[in-house]
Amino acid sequence: MDATVLVASGHARELLTQLRRNSRFSEWGASFSSSKEGKPLSPLVQSGRLRKGLHPTEHRFVQDLKHVRRAPGHSNLLLMLQPFLEIIQSPEANGVITSAALRAVVDILGSVQEISEVHKVVGNVVEAVHSCRFEPTDASVDELVLSRIVEVLSVTVTAENSPVLFDEIILAAFETCFRLSTIKRATALLVSAATRELSSIVAAAVKSQVLESNNSSLHLPADYFRKRLRSKGNATFDFERDKLNQERSCSSYPLRAMLLFASCLVDPAMKLSASLRMTGLQILNTALTTKHRNEKGTSALLADSEIRDFLLRDVSISVLRTLGLASEASVVIAQAFTVVNNLLVVLGPYGLPLLETLLLRVFPSYVDGSSGNLPVTVQNREVGLEALACLMSQPGLLSMGFAAIDCDPVKEDAVGPLAEKLGKAVENSMTEQDRLIQSGPDAVDDADEIWNEIIAPGFLCADALLSLTDWLEERVNRNRSTEESTAYTKQIMESKRHKDESAKAAAAINKLGSKADGRRVLNLLTEYKIFEDELMAVKGSDLDRLIPPAAEYFRVTPSLDKSVIGTVLGEPDEISRKFLQNYTNSFDFTDNDITTALRIYLESFRLPGEAQKIDRIMHSFANRYMLQNESKTELKNTDVAYVVAFAIVMLNTDQHNDSIKKKMSLEDFVRNNRGMNDTEDFSKEFLLEIFESINALEIKMSNESGIDELNEILWEKMLQSAGYVSAGSNRSMTETRFLPESPQAPDSELFNLSWAPIVSSAKMVLAVGTNENEVQRAIDGFLRVARCSASLHTDQAIDECVAALSEASGLCSSPLYGAAVRFGVDVRAQLSFVALSGIVRNCGDGVRENGWSLFLSCATRLQCLGLLSSPAFDEMSGYGPELVDLASMPIAVSRLQPDWWPSRISALEKDNGSKPIAVRRNRNDPSNSFWALLGVGNNAVPESDNPYRFAPEYLICRNSAEEEARNLAQKSVEACRLDEILVTESRILQDESLAAYASAIRTSALTLLRHKADTRFRGSGIVSILEPIEDAEDDTEVAKYSALSFLMDLLTELTLRNRTRVGLVWTHFREVTQWLLADSSSTTVVTERAAVALLRVSVRLLHQDDVRDDVLRGLNLLLKLDQDNFATLALPVAAGVLHCIRTHSSQIRKPSAWHTLLSIIELLQRFPSPCLELGFESLRFLLLDAVEVSAVALETFSPFIDAVLAYALSTSSTATASLELFYALAEKVPSVQRGYSEDSPRKEDNSRWAELWKPLLQAIAQVVLQSAEWEIRLHALAVVERLSAAQDGERALTSAEYRLAIENVVLPMVATVFDTTKANSTAEFSFKIRQKAVTLVLKTFLQHHVGLYNDLTREQFAQLWLTILEGTAGNLDNASDGVAEYFNESLKNLLLVMETNEVLTRSDTVLWEKTATSIKKWLPSLYEEKFMDTEPDKLIQEVPDAQLLPVEEDEQVPVADEPKGPENGSSSASLPE
Repeated sequence: MDATVLVASGHARELLTQLRRNSRFSEWGASFSSSKEGKPLSPLVQSGRLRKGLHPTEHRFVQDLKHVRRAPGHSNLLLMLQPFLEIIQSPEANGVITSAALRAVVDILGSVQEISEVHKVVGNVVEAVHSCRFEPTDASVDELVLSRIVEVLSVTVTAENSPVLFDEIILAAFETCFRLSTIKRATALLVSAATRELSSIVAAAVKSQVLESNNSSLHLPADYFRKRLRSKGNATFDFERDKLNQERSCSSYPLRAMLLFASCLVDPAMKLSASLRMTGLQILNTALTTKHRNEKGTSALLADSEIRDFLLRDVSISVLRTLGLASEASVVIAQAFTVVNNLLVVLGPYGLPLLETLLLRVFPSYVDGSSGNLPVTVQNREVGLEALACLMSQPGLLSMGFAAIDCDPVKEDAVGPLAEKLGKAVENSMTEQDRLIQSGPDAVDDADEIWNEIIAPGFLCADALLSLTDWLEERVNRNRSTEESTAYTKQIMESKRHKDESAKAAAAINKLGSKADGRRVLNLLTEYKIFEDELMAVKGSDLDRLIPPAAEYFRVTPSLDKSVIGTVLGEPDEISRKFLQNYTNSFDFTDNDITTALRIYLESFRLPGEAQKIDRIMHSFANRYMLQNESKTELKNTDVAYVVAFAIVMLNTDQHNDSIKKKMSLEDFVRNNRGMNDTEDFSKEFLLEIFESINALEIKMSNESGIDELNEILWEKMLQSAGYVSAGSNRSMTETRFLPESPQAPDSELFNLSWAPIVSSAKMVLAVGTNENEVQRAIDGFLRVARCSASLHTDQAIDECVAALSEASGLCSSPLYGAAVRFGVDVRAQLSFVALSGIVRNCGDGVRENGWSLFLSCATRLQCLGLLSSPAFDEMSGYGPELVDLASMPIAVSRLQPDWWPSRISALEKDNGSKPIAVRRNRNDPSNSFWALLGVGNNAVPESDNPYRFAPEYLICRNSAEEEARNLAQKSVEACRLDEILVTESRILQDESLAAYASAIRTSALTLLRHKADTRFRGSGIVSILEPIEDAEDDTEVAKYSALSFLMDLLTELTLRNRTRVGLVWTHFREVTQWLLADSSSTTVVTERAAVALLRVSVRLLHQDDVRDDVLRGLNLLLKLDQDNFATLALPVAAGVLHCIRTHSSQIRKPSAWHTLLSIIELLQRFPSPCLELGFESLRFLLLDAVEVSAVALETFSPFIDAVLAYALSTSSTATASLELFYALAEKVPSVQRGYSEDSPRKEDNSRWAELWKPLLQAIAQVVLQSAEWEIRLHALAVVERLSAAQDGERALTSAEYRLAIENVVLPMVATVFDTTKANSTAEFSFKIRQKAVTLVLKTFLQHHVGLYNDLTREQFAQLWLTILEGTAGNLDNASDGVAEYFNESLKNLLLVMETNEVLTRSDTVLWEKTATSIKKWLPSLYEEKFMDTEPDKLIQEVPDAQLLPVEEDEQVPVADEPKGPENGSSSASLPE
């Protein structure tokens, strides 16, 4: 205490000096017993022990200060402060003296460590500064005094260690600070300090309410502050000061008073200044933001019923009205939004009416830019939209609002329409922005206005929508599989479904318009089954029972047009009258004055314009009102109530219709209603209340007025509809919570209705964003929407994200020329594509055809630009592991792929370590080829006829800057790992997405294939690849081929990597290959890629039953190519067919499939090695190695013969080996014969001959006759001889077949052989071939003659024998090369054997004579030897059996040699029948 005494003494001396300088206090002879003000002397003066040494005539202030100065042992702090406090309250003291006294109080209190009787000390100090009076002198000194007052309050009321104070202390301090903050000429520093201290006092009041939790029995007069503020512009709290002093309590009363006072300051109806409104908002904000959570974690402000009422009624409605002030200062609007946000936080689950009003009426006005009929200023609109973004960023708030508002059948949708409105604002902004960009800012007169009123607000709307994604993704992805949450979600969604069904009926009713009446309404409600339970009991035309529920439907359905309701209620028909009665009876007007009741009534519908309809409606209202308030109103009866109601309607029109210039005064209104209360006058108070109410606030529907005109009646109605119970009700608070407490709100539904505007918002921010943060925010918005969509299976949202990012990347919306450079320098485009790739990678299961098409457009553009470089893409553009040669080595890459092809670019860059940089020169200059661009040199340029061997214009970098940009683009693309997205990870896509992916490839390929590019075309998407390039017209076609090839390769990989579910992609693969192969008028790389795709898929998938037939039918397309096209593709075709046969020949069962394969094999013999060898190996495998393969059948026997014949007639080494295949075919004749269907028996006995043996023998005969090499012809004759002479069971010719063979094949062949060899100059060749022909005929007959003799009739045998004899002998005419002698000897031996076997005997005179005659004709020498002089027995003894026919050296069919090399084959021909 010593320090405090010293401080007090020092300030006493200083203050004494100031007093002595003032003549008023330095005069002697002042009253000793009392002060000049008539107040009793201070306790210090009256104290006897301190009176020594004081002059009795000094001023008492001087005396008291001397006592303080000379009392070093005094320990009573209250007595020590008393002199200073009296000076503070004295109006005689000037500013300097008062300021010194205030400073002394501050220092003395600051020096005290612990104050006894703290409430008394602080109370006296606060009372002193509250009643501070001083004589004004200088403005600066006066300002100092006021600042000292604030400082005193700071160390007493709001200090950190200050105790909980009594109510009157807090109110006095609050009133003092408020007066200081509203002084008109105060400096900004003083106002700021006073306002800051005012907030501290409010926080102290909250602290008192929280710690004490005592509810005072005192209640605030509702209109006190409003009346004082209207009359004096200020207010005091002295209306119950005496009661507060008597209670001396710490309660919530001061906080209630402050809240009520602040709400009055804020309310626009008070028409106060913006500074006062700002002060009120600051008070409210302080009360709401002060930490006041109780032990349960909820707001302690809600514990007091009156505080709860203030927050929900006075505070909420005042702040909402402030938000409707379109032209208010933006700082006030910003503070009001802050208060609203904090109010929602404090109210928690009780804030539904406030949230509903914000979403329905406040924020839409800021989005539209108009509040009521007044435009919102640009600054205020910006503030409001930023506040909306803040609100929408609150986790779960809009979800709960959607559940409580949009899913409530009796409430108007709020969240959905707001999201839609925001989306439209964003779209309008984007439209105007595009217009400005296209026209140029200078070309548009109102460019600044458009920017401020449309584009900039649209950007803020976009930011608000993007705020949803900050928390929506986490909540959507949260596990919500609990039974409770599922049941809750089902419940509210069922409610939403019923609401939507009701809205459909309402829409139908609204269409009736002025034609609506009760019957039509009931019919529509019946049609839409709105009241299904009630309808079950309705029979015939008895609709009266539906009127009560229909009237209730009119009351609770928010989507009904209020004009239509008024029309129905005013109709004169019976049903409409009953409708009106039931509708009016649904209102509760109890305890409401007639003006309020009429406001409530007319809020629900629009009065029709016809007087008769208004009359009926007013009568109905009057009846209902008097029924409920007959004893509570001065209205005498129902007729009087009707008259007053009608008068109120007329007064409302008069007061608020701008077309009425002369308004009705109060006197006019009183005079007009004189004697109307059942011949009596109404009381003046009654009419005055009606007049003032209507004059102050027009009766009109809330949706037609601004939020600044929000009335208490409507607000109270909203509170009641939300289930709120006023303070003092017996109903507990837990039963009246507005928002659902369950955190499992329908986030999925909120996402479904908001994703479209969110995507539009992200698109706009991405396009307009000026810094990295804004661009990244837009990118994050896309990613979050996509992830949410993937979780909720909202596929369209993902596709829209893909579309937006695809457009933002710029890959598909700009010319191909320079695209790589533009992409490399545009960071925004690169970020967009990286995000696009991330969406497709992570959310690929949700991407559908449109999304895949757009992504493929970007990827295809990158491929055309040569920016897709990865091993997977390089391998994809080759022949794959399926197409290899006989040694299982990869076949050579086709020269159809130019040197600049992506896969070859990668290889060249890898080998040479450089990238293409050059300036385009003459395209005919070889040095401009891609090899030259890589620095390989002119000599290294490969020879090629391909017109596209030169690098296209769009691939060439002209300088180092373009090269650097291209490198940046390629790095960005490589980071996306498109090979994994498009190829590798396709195996893990779900079925629906995989099918969409394949369909997108098909659609893109078809679009490119069918599109005809011209100079007028400027496209986007996949067809932008065809963008014409100036001075390089052929580059357009090059890009087309590159894109089509890439798409074909992708589809091939997709098919091969998804073999287990190939049915999802097969249809698309088949169609694309068919289009590309059928469209090829000349061989291009596209044709090659389609053929390679078809062959690779055949090798891999031919074993699958569901696609086998389609695969084989697809191979048939290869046969439709012209010879030049097929020649280009022959090598991969040969390799593919071979490996198909080796791998899947056992699964091929249909003859048509074998026809296709054999036709391809046959065609391959026309082309040089290695195509011919691969084709022959396919044929050889089928006939020799594939033991279990049933390829050779009746239907395929002839194609096999044709194929073998083609190779046998070729000049290659395969010709000799092919003859062995004829014998292999002959060995399969028995199996083919056994395979004849029992259901199709042959009608002819010689069917085996006609269908099998005959074509086989004819084919071999064709080789004999047409082969260009005599060795082949000799071998072919040996094969015929071997086949004809065979006698081993089923493989041998029957007698009848042999006869037919001799007559139809062998003899004609022999005759032709003799004819064709006459002109041959090679004697050795001529002899051998003729000798072999003779041997063939005679030896085969020798082998068969016994069987023939036994099986045939004598006439048939004789005819056959004579035919052989004459046919062979006849060909020997003029033969001079020794063949005749050979034939003579051979025939002689044959005749001996026939005689020995008793086939040709003299006893058979007919045969003997015919034989002799024929031999005599052709071989006279033999005739003379055999038939005249030589005896048969002697001849047989001289010629052993072993020497009957001479054995030729080359009699056996030689084994086929290895192929020697490629040679051109001959064309085939057929033998005559």
